[in-house]
Amino acid sequence: MRLLSKEKTESLHDSSKLGTLNVRGSELEKLSPNQIGFMRDRAIIQSIVEFTALDTNQIRVLHCQGKAGLRKAQDRLQKLYATKALNRVPRAINQPYVYYIPPKK
Repeated sequence: MRLLSKEKTESLHDSSKLGTLNVRGSELEKLSPNQIGFMRDRAIIQSIVEFTALDTNQIRVLHCQGKAGLRKAQDRLQKLYATKALNRVPRAINQPYVYYIPPKK
């Protein structure tokens, strides 16, 4: 699995559209929380497909900014893992999980 360095992840966030939902502020207000969550899930999966594997902190930087960004990333990733859209492996004790797309059977 290819993981991104912290510097690469931060530069990606600054220069890429992966971290955005591609929706303007006024349009975002019209969306329900479920629609926003669905769009964020799709963006997370797209990022993991593009980079093969990402850990929780990298996904937080790319997709879940703000005060509660880490908790939001953990919640979304847990839901994607529970629905088997993603697999995860622990890196080490007290380290974030690494998420990847499960192989097709």
